[in-house]
Amino acid sequence: MAQQAGPSLLGIPPELRNRIYDEVLVQPRSISLRYHGDNKQPPLLSVCRAIRSEAIGIYYNDNNFFLEACKCRGAFWLPFCKLLAKYRKDGKAKLPTYICHHRGYLDEDNLWAWLKAYHQDMDVAPCPDHATERLTRASRNLVVRMFGVVKAMREKKWGKVKKVLGSFFEAVGMLEEMRGPMA
Repeated sequence: MAQQAGPSLLGIPPELRNRIYDEVLVQPRSISLRYHGDNKQPPLLSVCRAIRSEAIGIYYNDNNFFLEACKCRGAFWLPFCKLLAKYRKDGKAKLPTYICHHRGYLDEDNLWAWLKAYHQDMDVAPCPDHATERLTRASRNLVVRMFGVVKAMREKKWGKVKKVLGSFFEAVGMLEEMRGPMA
């Protein structure tokens, strides 16, 4: 005699399944994603393809996320932001993004990669939050203003934008040398 399968989530009406998905997947607080952290999707999304296809949009559209860009690794989050934009009703993935303080220094290579990613797709690439408090005031102002320059020059080719940013970055470096490190 064959054993009968137990009740299945897919066997209940879609309206009830959606309520279950909401209860299980939607968090009351923002979901913090860190470069060094466990950023796995909820286990429910791994149960089977049918449940995943029904529930993944609820998870990405109805939750609030914020990113932590350790050592200016904002470009690292681009694949996540593209996935998020795919499921967001407005097609955008604008997320609060905080830059972790790393011994007072900015990683220039990571920052350039991030600025370029932002220039290529401003609706998807993360942009540092103006309220971030994890950098020194001078570094925070520099980064926020560099993203402002990229946004203002969004119609220009990346090479021209990079040249302007390079001059900007160099001028700030010269000011810091003349005054000493700014707090």
